[in-house]
Amino acid sequence: MTILKPIILTAMLLVGASILFVQPRDGSPPLPRDVVTVDYWEKWGGSEAAAMQRVVELFNRTVGREKGIYVRYLSMSNIQQKTLVSTAAGVPPDAMGPVVAVDDLHRLPGLDADVAPGRIAAPIRNVDCYGNVQLTVTDADMRRAGLDGGRPVRVGTPTGTVDLRRVASCPDRDSGELGIVEVSFGWLAIVAGGADAATRLDLRAADAVRLGDA
Repeated sequence: MTILKPIILTAMLLVGASILFVQPRDGSPPLPRDVVTVDYWEKWGGSEAAAMQRVVELFNRTVGREKGIYVRYLSMSNIQQKTLVSTAAGVPPDAMGPVVAVDDLHRLPGLDADVAPGRIAAPIRNVDCYGNVQLTVTDADMRRAGLDGGRPVRVGTPTGTVDLRRVASCPDRDSGELGIVEVSFGWLAIVAGGADAATRLDLRAADAVRLGDA
């Protein structure tokens, strides 16, 4: 173990250095010299990390491109260990958890539902590990569109349409029925009892759906 510790530490330092100093890996050209690069470390994993990755990519394509800012995103569960290793290597983070004024934030395009009488157009927020399709739609949006009358709602997807009823919880596991349910933080999601709703409807996180007049 005494011999392994220096080897492990060296490997972690090399990985950290490669993350800190590489150019974008998404096939885009090298960054101009006048671009401000922000290394963003997060602690999330799984679907949460993937969702933040999409937000970072959207920022880089829009606000970041306009203002000359590029965010390099790294998410790992043991973020404290990375912070310690990077600090030991002489490249500590400039800030950890600063307080940011709400007025200084930018609203990214494409993340809000487009609500109109009788219809809602909404990008998908996320598809979780159970195949639940999380929407950028709330009950308030449904009321504004007049789609909260208790009747099934027609949902349009890139491959077709389906009528879904609102349910109080995930439909019975044996039924395989699709439905719309309220999940964390008041967002609505399309779920399926004992099944993968995203696979059933051929939906992915990059897609959008239409509710109402689909």
